[in-house]
Amino acid sequence: MDKKASGKALLPFGIFVGIYLATGMILNFQGVETAFYQLPAPVAAILGILVAFAMFSGKMDEKLGTFLTGCGSEGIMTMCMIYLFAGAFATVSNAMGGVDSVVNLGMSVMPPQFIAAGAFVGIYCAGNRNLGRVL
Repeated sequence: MDKKASGKALLPFGIFVGIYLATGMILNFQGVETAFYQLPAPVAAILGILVAFAMFSGKMDEKLGTFLTGCGSEGIMTMCMIYLFAGAFATVSNAMGGVDSVVNLGMSVMPPQFIAAGAFVGIYCAGNRNLGRVL
């Protein structure tokens, strides 16, 4: 069965461009310096991708496979998506004060004479956790 071409396939791209331009123009009219740099382009891209996933039918695995194959190598695109979402998570957790809370928790639990050693142990544990190793 041949699929008929439709303009609705461009809707996610329109969402991306619309959100990015609207945010930049609104902030510019409010007098914010470097208004178009206030909203990171990946945030607007994620919103466009979410619209694309919501628009089309099928299972989530099929949608993700089609998306990754259409963008390029599936392995490379998976890595890029993980990087994109990890950056979003880090930004959100930092904005919520999660980083400061964890630092304050560590400083309140650790005696002052062990702060330097604790920093090295913390970096070691975080590095091994990120690399998939356990102590």
